[in-house]
Amino acid sequence: MKKTVTMVAVAVCVWMGSVHAEEPSGPVVEPEEITPETRQAIERGLVYLAATQKEDGSWPLYGGVGNTGITGLAGLAFMAGGNVPGRGKYGVNVERAVDFVLEHTRRDGYITAGNSRMYEHGFAALFLAEVYGMTGRPDVKKKLQSAVLLIERTQNPQGGWRYNPVPYDADISVTICQIMALRAARNSGIQVSRRVIDKGIEYVRKCQNSDGGFTYMLGSRGSSFPRAAAGVCSLYYAGQYEDEALKRGLDYLHRSIAASVGQASAGHFFYGHYYAVQAMFQAGGKYWEDYYPKIRQKLIETQQPVDGAWKGYGHTAYATAMGCIILQVPYRYLPVLQR
Repeated sequence: MKKTVTMVAVAVCVWMGSVHAEEPSGPVVEPEEITPETRQAIERGLVYLAATQKEDGSWPLYGGVGNTGITGLAGLAFMAGGNVPGRGKYGVNVERAVDFVLEHTRRDGYITAGNSRMYEHGFAALFLAEVYGMTGRPDVKKKLQSAVLLIERTQNPQGGWRYNPVPYDADISVTICQIMALRAARNSGIQVSRRVIDKGIEYVRKCQNSDGGFTYMLGSRGSSFPRAAAGVCSLYYAGQYEDEALKRGLDYLHRSIAASVGQASAGHFFYGHYYAVQAMFQAGGKYWEDYYPKIRQKLIETQQPVDGAWKGYGHTAYATAMGCIILQVPYRYLPVLQR
């Protein structure tokens, strides 16, 4: 597959600085990547998300109060199709999602609607970083800066993060959420401590097992596809492009493609493939060519025939947002997803 990269109103993916453009143009994709069936599945998923957005701009977890993490992911799903706040078919939906996340960013920088943990903070901060990278909005910048500072000061001595915004323990799953948010923020021009990122990557490296997979926490055992995907992503987003740990992680993922794609009912299916599609896209070549058609077909097959949603662990809006993001990676709209 050709490494076609389109400059479409996005922040240039470099460690420093950003480029803000007015509005994205049409994507350039390989025709074998986004098929007519894929476009239809994406559109049905986005229609579902638009129809289920709450009045306050959020999407809830298990019904009830809006959740900042799911709202951030749903906003990213719309943006992955070229929509930006106030512009595009779903621009209003993105705008409302931004308003909700900004409203629920506390003075200390923690993004929470009262039911959130550091998982949600990371996803919501990533969303704000992508919005700021595409728009340069001062109000988004201010809240994003405070969210970044909270991530930096809650890193634990091992270099990771866990469920709550306190520097006590850590696990690789929550840690990668923060690393992605920090990388996206830095790409968009926000000042981010390189030392914090380096410590985070050191933690991830220590979690890698001899088979190339990654353990959940330091001192624990066992590899899994979702953790391996998250670990490989963290290395890529920290700028580690030529690395033995990266190669071993990619090979672990490559060996596990068939089994992982076949487990659509698994609890962490969407979480794992959200990271796997990014890792394989960054790797390109055989990794991407062997992976994307398989996950694309599985998502098309498992999409709900009536409402266009995907069912998954956590919440239908969560699974649907993840499914839409996975399918839209070849569009190359989101800055953090570009090579």
